[in-house]
Amino acid sequence: MDLIQGARQCAESDEKHAWVLNHLPNMIASKDVVIAEDSAQARMRDFVNSAEYVDGKTYHYEDRCLHICVSEELHAITRLTSARKIAQVFLDILQSEFHVYITHSFPMPISLQLINGCMMSRDSSTAI
Repeated sequence: MDLIQGARQCAESDEKHAWVLNHLPNMIASKDVVIAEDSAQARMRDFVNSAEYVDGKTYHYEDRCLHICVSEELHAITRLTSARKIAQVFLDILQSEFHVYITHSFPMPISLQLINGCMMSRDSSTAI
């Protein structure tokens, strides 16, 4: 959520990039859940980190956390029926990435957004 809020603030502060606000979701709430020390994951981490492999090497188990974000309703790109609208969504994603994330020091790999299951758009009557 911090990344999206930061990108929205950058776009709001620069009239030239205000159009990007039409392509960033409005975040309603967010929460980060860090796994508790008495959880199964913590026990797995402790076990794996204390183990030694046959070749003498060890492994570093990376703790996981859960990031929950609630945003306004978005729609899967697969619901778009017009080639023109689909092309516009792709163009908007690329332009948004360039103008907000890259030019305002909020780097985010473009490939993360270009995965079909992650591509979302607003209702066509409001943004596209």
